[in-house]
Amino acid sequence: KYTELFLQIYFVAIKNLQGVELEDGERDFDDIIEEAYLHFDAKALRAMFAVQLELHVLIGDWDQAEQLVLKDSDAKLTGRRRPFAFAGIRCTFLKSLVCFKAAQSSSGITSWKWKRRALKSYKLIQGWEKEKSGNITHSLHLLNAELAVLESNHHSAQSNYKSAIAVAATNGFLQDQALANELAS
Repeated sequence: KYTELFLQIYFVAIKNLQGVELEDGERDFDDIIEEAYLHFDAKALRAMFAVQLELHVLIGDWDQAEQLVLKDSDAKLTGRRRPFAFAGIRCTFLKSLVCFKAAQSSSGITSWKWKRRALKSYKLIQGWEKEKSGNITHSLHLLNAELAVLESNHHSAQSNYKSAIAVAATNGFLQDQALANELAS
């Protein structure tokens, strides 16, 4: 059942990226999430979250990404002490990135709350990087850049964007290289 749900998640994401509407009877993200909850399929739920969040980040839909992060806080799908797989590490990175972007676009107590949420995921990634629990150096550079932007340290931001772009390119993370280029501009 997991494989079927997993493939459907990517099918919906691909159609979404292509701008193709789902046909009558085709399942959307909400239908897949409902089935995963019905079967208490934590893997499918994490994968669903990762794909949706990735999709919103890649197309620059930060408002929808923020809403998804807020929903995730209720569901507790990510943010565990140890990464459980690439999807878990990726979710934690994207969640931190979205929270930093939300903090940058808000002010006052709202900005502070988003920054605090971002730092929680950021600290997990720092720990995983120290433990070498995945190839996430470029992700950490990108988060360092976004934190520097939030703190108005533009020199540090540019330096970290350049590092994120270089490390992502070296390690073959083309989507993250593109993302870092986009955020740096």
